[in-house]
Amino acid sequence: QFVVNSGAYGGDKVYFQCGATGPLTFYYKCQIHSTSMVGEIKVIGANPEYPHTATTTESQTTTTTTTTTETATPFSGVEFTLNTFDGEAQLPFYTHQIKSNSAVTVDWGDGSSPETINYAAQDADPTQNYITHTYSTPTVTATNFTIKITGDYEILHGQNVNTNFKNNCTSVRLGLSPSLESLEFNNFSQLKSADFSEATDLPALESIYFLFAYCSSLKSFNAGNFDTSNVTDMRSAFQNTGLTSLDLSGLDTSSATTMFQMFRGSNQLQSLDVSNFDTSKVTNPQYMFTYCSSLISLDLSSFNFNKIQWN
Repeated sequence: QFVVNSGAYGGDKVYFQCGATGPLTFYYKCQIHSTSMVGEIKVIGANPEYPHTATTTESQTTTTTTTTTETATPFSGVEFTLNTFDGEAQLPFYTHQIKSNSAVTVDWGDGSSPETINYAAQDADPTQNYITHTYSTPTVTATNFTIKITGDYEILHGQNVNTNFKNNCTSVRLGLSPSLESLEFNNFSQLKSADFSEATDLPALESIYFLFAYCSSLKSFNAGNFDTSNVTDMRSAFQNTGLTSLDLSGLDTSSATTMFQMFRGSNQLQSLDVSNFDTSKVTNPQYMFTYCSSLISLDLSSFNFNKIQWN
């Protein structure tokens, strides 16, 4: 067995000297990361650099290629990037909003050890259910840090965070979150980007009410294959954002019953793709595009409002 490392463009030649008198069989395996590459072996007789006589002929050729692909581990949980600050950060869910008898793991992004936080029953004093961490500038050398959360949280609500968290959060990345039921980042004034393209399996998600409402700095949202297949409430999801373009063509809206004010007031929005929206169950689309004054065109050919309940 011989292993040959070829250059990026191939072209390497290897010669074998054998004393066998019978036929020879060559097995060739080319591990590649592009199907456009071709591996080839040719038995061409004697190496011209050596005067030995070969027992094979030039007509024998064998070509076999295999492709090796790398499968990335799906991203699970949620990440928040925040500007550094001194003081306390409070997470967007409480301990009683962790799935019963479950836990979450939080990496606070400042070099401290990840923290495991268990479910706790709702206390009469709500502060007992807060999940907080205190930051100190000397312990943070970067200009920002990333909080990574994995586990069975049931909600992510902007109304639960404190001012430090809300006013310093600049981006959010959402992945697989099997227990997540409700999601909103209302009035995150410094939020500039959001990536939900890896949130491809959210079986419990039912509400994105106020998802990015009043996120006036938001300029980029990658919806990708964001799983909204069980979402019924889409009210004000993109109300008064700073977005100029938005592609929601991949969203499954077949369960949605309300799209009230969904894009209202997003007056910088020039391009909006809702061409694959299923509105067959929507009873209230009122003010859906009100004050979207920069929209030039809109394809509503897939819309079906037979279930609208007019007041």
